Amino acid sequence: MSDTPNPPPPSADTPPGGDPYDEIGPVYSGEVSADAAVETTLVPTPRASTGGGGGGGRDDDDDDDDDDDDDGSDPRAKMGFFDHLEELRWTLIKCISAFVFFFIINLYFLQEISAALQWPLRYGLDDPHFKLKLNSVGEIFSVAIQVPFILGIGFSLPAIVYFISNFVAPGLKQKEKSVLIPACIAIFVLFLLGAVFSFFVLLPTSVQVAKQLSDVMDFAIDWNADSYFDLVTWMILGIGLAFEFPLVILLLVYIGLLSTDFLRQYRTHAFVFFLIFAALITPTTDPFTFLLLAGPLQILYEISIWTGRVLERRRAADEESSE
Repeated sequence: MSDTPNPPPPSADTPPGGDPYDEIGPVYSGEVSADAAVETTLVPTPRASTGGGGGGGRDDDDDDDDDDDDDGSDPRAKMGFFDHLEELRWTLIKCISAFVFFFIINLYFLQEISAALQWPLRYGLDDPHFKLKLNSVGEIFSVAIQVPFILGIGFSLPAIVYFISNFVAPGLKQKEKSVLIPACIAIFVLFLLGAVFSFFVLLPTSVQVAKQLSDVMDFAIDWNADSYFDLVTWMILGIGLAFEFPLVILLLVYIGLLSTDFLRQYRTHAFVFFLIFAALITPTTDPFTFLLLAGPLQILYEISIWTGRVLERRRAADEESSE
């Protein structure tokens, strides 16, 4: 009897005259010829094509991942909705922390700040030892909270603007990101110019005019601490913020909602608006004080027109180059 195994009987699925092993290829029987071994050794394993198969798709994905890693994009631009909410929460926490920090600093140096804020009054009255009065005990607590609070907003403004701009930066283009830092610097500088102008020019002049009018009419002004510090802090903050309007104009010109031709056409209307604004924010009603505030605002308006024209020319050049 032979040891060679008999082939299995044909099944019903086997075609007539066909070998059941033809569908699955040859079966390894334990013996490999030398020619077959050499052929198997020399034939290289084909690489997956980049155009179609499963392996090729994986290689393309790896290349795409490498490209994504090398493009230097901000990972926050791919964050989900709840991730953005978490980022917004931390932005608000940092803004509040900056305000609280300066508020505490102002409380610690409250005596020095109080003496400094009384300089416009003492200079305008020409009395370096003049002291303010209190009408009630509760006013001292109002002043002690109000002054550090308002000044804390002003001092923390650059940090707050930086934190907010850092939050919106991932949604901006590279060209828009390049103007973030200059914009933050411009916001701080303009606010500082407005605060300095209000403190060293507008407030002493207003006190001098009020004193002269009271002398002419034979009145005695009762300088109250609560009302005076309320006037000083809000004028410093209000005029500092008013000096920010050129940035708003430049932003509207940049996005195309305003044009420099429109600004030139309504130059006179803008000056009338500045006079009305000066009448509302200044403590006196004399025309000299109006002009004293409306003049610098009109100068900033003219600077906005000139700078806006530069932005329009640059935007037109970019559009021509893109076409």
